[in-house]
Amino acid sequence: MQKNKIYLIGLIICGLTLLSGANIYAQNTDATSDSNEQTEDSAINEVDQAIQENTELTDETETLEGATIKSPDSIPSNFGLFWRNIQERISIALTLNPVKKAEKRLVFAEERIKLAEYIISKTDDPKIQEKAQKMLEKADEYMQRIEEKKDELSKIKDNASEVLLQNIARHNLNKELILNKIENKLPAEKLENFQKFRQKIEIRTNNFLENLDNKMSDKAKNKIGEMKERLQIKQGEQEQIRKEGRGLLEQIKSGDETAKEKFNQLRQEQLEKIKQERESFKDASKTIIERIKEDKEGLKSAVSDLKSLNQEKRDIMKGAIQIERMTLGEAIKIAQSSGCIKEGKLTDKTTYNQNTKTWWIDLNIEKPGCKPACVVKNDKTTEINWRCTGLIMPSTR
Repeated sequence: MQKNKIYLIGLIICGLTLLSGANIYAQNTDATSDSNEQTEDSAINEVDQAIQENTELTDETETLEGATIKSPDSIPSNFGLFWRNIQERISIALTLNPVKKAEKRLVFAEERIKLAEYIISKTDDPKIQEKAQKMLEKADEYMQRIEEKKDELSKIKDNASEVLLQNIARHNLNKELILNKIENKLPAEKLENFQKFRQKIEIRTNNFLENLDNKMSDKAKNKIGEMKERLQIKQGEQEQIRKEGRGLLEQIKSGDETAKEKFNQLRQEQLEKIKQERESFKDASKTIIERIKEDKEGLKSAVSDLKSLNQEKRDIMKGAIQIERMTLGEAIKIAQSSGCIKEGKLTDKTTYNQNTKTWWIDLNIEKPGCKPACVVKNDKTTEINWRCTGLIMPSTR
């Protein structure tokens, strides 16, 4: 009997030992499996991130998240635009939710800039091209209405409002890309007025994005930050194009016909260079991405090559827009000998706008609802910005 008990106890101990070993093995297997899954997920995220960054560097327009944008297929008549305005106004008036109302204005603004791009791509007729600027003006009108409600919208803390703010940033980048296309196609004699119109849009846009409430998710903050960086790069690139042709434009204003030919030739060379660089980057990217898709064994090397290509592109873009910052003393000296002081005295309140590379020096002028400033640009030209009700001042730095 005693022997049977000892035998039974021995069996129980063996069974427990085997069961314990099986559990440990299962736990180790699960841990190894989880580790492998995490490694795989990390690798996939790294690939996705590199490809996404590469796509952003190809100068393609961004898609607004969750929005349906109608692509134009014809140039509308004056009556067609009139009827479209009425339909949009009714649609906005019938929408009471502030976020949804802003979403509609944003969609209409996006459709207008795409229509402007379509018009400018289809004709060289100056009269028809004027419609393109009217589309931009209407788009800007919609965006101003959204920006006026910024404080109200920023108080709404939900996913819809965050997506809206990200889409606003996407729209502003898309608008910048399209503004570049339009400016680079307009005849020389129309550039000065267009650039003034554009500068007002850019100053307000930059300040809106700069002063957004930071109390949002990391995803939203990162996306908006990324759009701001790309926006600044595109503005800087366009300023470099302007800088190269500025002397010829002054000669054209003086009536020099040969300067117009030289300007058109210079512009063609600039655009061709940009096109070649863009195509070269796309071809190199395509080759590496095909390696990523086809060669699993060489995946790590291919992703590393794509990251290097992306960084090289970013370095080129940033290096191409380095503009020396004018000192405050230089800006004041220029303002003192400019037309600004014919309107009023300079004050000691100054602001530097990093995005537009301009000094803003407040003027002592009494005008109801306005805070005028003498704007000194990096090319040493000046103008008065009256900053009347509805315009937003640049952030003080």
